[in-house]
This record gives sequence, C-alpha cells and structure tokens, in this order.
Amino acid sequence: MLKSLDKLNVVFIGAGGLAWSVSHALKQVGVVIRQIVNPTSSHGLLLAEKLGCGFAPSLSLVEREADIYFVAVPDRTIGMVAEELELQLPTGALVVHSSGSVSINVLNRHENAAVFYPFQTFTRGRVVNLSDVAVFVEASNDSALRLITSIANVLTSRVIPITSEQRLQIHLAGVVG
Repeated sequence: MLKSLDKLNVVFIGAGGLAWSVSHALKQVGVVIRQIVNPTSSHGLLLAEKLGCGFAPSLSLVEREADIYFVAVPDRTIGMVAEELELQLPTGALVVHSSGSVSINVLNRHENAAVFYPFQTFTRGRVVNLSDVAVFVEASNDSALRLITSIANVLTSRVIPITSEQRLQIHLAGVVG
C-alpha cells in the first residue's frame, strides 16, 4: 500500500477548516487531490476550485480511483459516511478520519483505516501551516500506520502514534484547557 507521496491520489469528504488546511498542505508536497465531496456546493466548489480538482455534492458520486479518503466531516456523521463508503471504494484504499473524540473503530468496515488528528483549531477558508502542529496518528494495521505516519511526517515535525483512548483524553484536555 505504501506509494511515493507524489503518486498518491486523495479524496476529501467534507470542506470545512480541516479539509482546507490538510488538502492544501498535501497538495504542496505533491499529493494529487482528486476530489472534494461536500453536500453544501458553495463550500465544496470553492475548495475544489482552489485546489484545481473535481467536486461532487454527494457520496454517491465519489471518485473511485483514489488511494486515500479523508473523512473530514462533523464527528456525529463519521460513522454514517464510513458506512455509506463501504461498497464504493477500491480494495485497499485507506479511509481516514480526523476527529479527536471518535474511535478508529467507527471505520472498522474498511480493511485499511487510520486517524490523522492535528491538535489545532481550523477555520473554513483559512489555511493553517501544519509544520509545527502536533499530529496524532492511529491505524488499523501496520501498513496503514506506515502510510499515515509518512504523510504526517512530510507535513509536520511532531507526529505521535496514539490509541483512541489516549486521543480522546488529549482532545478533552484541549477542549477544557
């Protein structure tokens, strides 16, 4: 599953602040952003135009030729999106969510799953420089962990492998603190 980063094709599901920053950062290091999928066309189209990629207003139209699918949606909808994607994705694709409070288990329908959780607040339309942002990673298997770690390592100097339970505690501490 480990490809050179400039050969990776990525789809972002969601067009909020995290999608803005992570998609721009990935594009800067040579990753191909294939598509933005977002039900609010104005948000999704704007991000897709900025990235020079395709846009779809529905998961039923998701690009089926990507290597990685970043599920960057509100926490309460991650499981529903993962379920809807189950039969649509190519074999071996990596499905990633970026929530601090949602277990990796919500992605258990997918053979290769990971969490990429930047410890940072994001705002739609504003690109955050990720080079010094702590990114916590977790994966369902060694291959997925190698891939998500290699991606994180090109975006930041602070990559930390972590469990879902540890990530939840860090997230809660960040929210309260």
